[in-house]
Amino acid sequence: MEWVKVLHPQKRDVFVDGRRSGETGVKLIVARGKHRFHLGSPPDYSPPHQDRTVKDTSPLVPMEIEFKRGRKAPT
Repeated sequence: MEWVKVLHPQKRDVFVDGRRSGETGVKLIVARGKHRFHLGSPPDYSPPHQDRTVKDTSPLVPMEIEFKRGRKAPT
């Protein structure tokens, strides 16, 4: 069992591996290992998703994953 806190300036749904798993700003419990995090629709945040390996966390020290407002401009 691992702990993650996804951050965004607004309250948003958090999706882990395609499944709604909670909201931003709240500690979430996930299995140890690699996961894909995103905030769903509308896709007005950046980056569009984050692939992270979650391990060695605790309720007092969760992994923090931050999304910003706005989309990254195409290159």
